Amino acid sequence: MCVPPEDWPPAAVSAAGREITRSHARQMVAIREAKRVALKAGKPSVQLICEASGGYEQPLLESLAEQEVAVTLVQAVRVRQYARAAGILAKTDRIDARVLAAFGAALRPKATPPLSRQQKRLRELESQRRHLSQVLRAEENRLAQLQCTELRSLGRSLINKIQKQIDAIEECISSLIAQDQTLCTKAQKLTAITGVGARTAALVLAQMPELGQLNRRQAAALAGLAPFNHDSGSLRGRRAIFGGRRALRSGLYMAALAAARYNPILSRFYQRLRAKGKPHQLALTAVMRKLTARPQSHPQAFRAPLENNTVTYDVCAEHCTGGCCQPLLRLGSARALACWRAPLAIAVQ
Repeated sequence: MCVPPEDWPPAAVSAAGREITRSHARQMVAIREAKRVALKAGKPSVQLICEASGGYEQPLLESLAEQEVAVTLVQAVRVRQYARAAGILAKTDRIDARVLAAFGAALRPKATPPLSRQQKRLRELESQRRHLSQVLRAEENRLAQLQCTELRSLGRSLINKIQKQIDAIEECISSLIAQDQTLCTKAQKLTAITGVGARTAALVLAQMPELGQLNRRQAAALAGLAPFNHDSGSLRGRRAIFGGRRALRSGLYMAALAAARYNPILSRFYQRLRAKGKPHQLALTAVMRKLTARPQSHPQAFRAPLENNTVTYDVCAEHCTGGCCQPLLRLGSARALACWRAPLAIAVQ
């Protein structure tokens, strides 16, 4: 049961405007104050609402996990849209804290489960590898346009260094997955799909830690592959995919290109959609959705025999449990933090 912002005591309203991101100690003091006020109000359960804004909140989230404080990480755009819907156009740290508390009280979002140490390291390694791949591609394109011999020599040297770093990171990723039994099992079942390689498997494991806990609709929405309606009255607008995790969607696109050509099951599925007059991109998006989840009622539907009498598996490592999913929830960093189960809000830049 939450206390609405208008019922906060003066001390809590004053605390709502405090900026606490300058030091870890001040963050912990504010969190302990939130617990104290909650216990005094007879509400021992404290849940904090944290706005994502780029990764700066990771130390704060780790501290909250150590303190066993439930926290929900939400997209900044969702909170801003909520504020505009409430007629709040101004934006300050104090206002942000109040809006986040009201957002949590109104929508009651579920707490974001903390990532394991291996999952955090895998996500960081995969993100760095993806970044270096983009830099490598840009340098190779630039090298093709250079005419100066000295610059071409420097460009080739830089490309070699970037490639060595990419190779080292890929070895770290492979070692990390091999040492973790859960990640290793999921990676083996991912790479068993024709069209999904080690890089795509690492990307999926890093960007979708919920793998194996979602049904097919939840997984598609999380990956940004769910077609959303756009209807009004008698108008039937064109369905289009929206939102989700962009990096995951990009990686699945390349895997779907290979699967639509070489996977015996998904290739027939792709060709069947094309024969019905579906556009190439639409059919390919449907293949991408097939790569993210298996149907609950027919778990064997996407298994096909191979030459060595083994089988190919779909993306889900285990039977889906039908657990909750927040498709628009994305891990980022915090600009504001608010407690909506206890009468205290803490503003964070």
